[in-house]
Amino acid sequence: MAPKEYWSKIFSTAVEYEEVKLTVMEDIPANTSITYWLSSNGGLNFTAINPGSWVTITPGKNFVVKAILDTTDNEVTPRILYVKLEASTLMIRDLIVTAIAKNKIGQILPTSNFPVEVKAGADVIFEVTTEGFAESVVAEFTTGANVTLTPRNPITDNINTWWGSYIVPIDAVEPSSIGITLTAHKGVKQKHLNVNPFIYVRGSVYEVLDLRITK
Repeated sequence: MAPKEYWSKIFSTAVEYEEVKLTVMEDIPANTSITYWLSSNGGLNFTAINPGSWVTITPGKNFVVKAILDTTDNEVTPRILYVKLEASTLMIRDLIVTAIAKNKIGQILPTSNFPVEVKAGADVIFEVTTEGFAESVVAEFTTGANVTLTPRNPITDNINTWWGSYIVPIDAVEPSSIGITLTAHKGVKQKHLNVNPFIYVRGSVYEVLDLRITK
């Protein structure tokens, strides 16, 4: 018996996606098989796909699933019971500063307007949003410091918020500026968000006191 090929209808999305995950339930008797293929351009080109894992594909927004059912026994045939297609694209966006130690009077927080004014030695709390099931986020500052951010939700969530803390070096030159590059990771994939200047250093959290002993 020759293999039978079946196509799904076209699933169109508003934006392009570059990663997909196919979940299936199937009945595959002995001497039978099912292989799956996916198209992101309406069926013009297909990529072989293994169910259960995220796969990088050509970015697109018109998805078609193709299944090829095969058997070497004319008495039995495999069956597809359930199919679910998920699509995502790794993104990092919406950097926000939520708190600053000894914040400047009149500087409203939280804010996404940069640079923020921060005293040398002060702690800055910030957060960023990811889409596409990011597994980790790291912030690298132009001072050479690196901060691994903490997710607010499980990393199995498609959309997540990550927060981190950075202390401006107490010996930072003032006035000066500090930039930040945030990198979202998912497997070998990376997406970056760069903001420079991110911090404007002015003043210090420590004050110098002139002490004099008098009789």
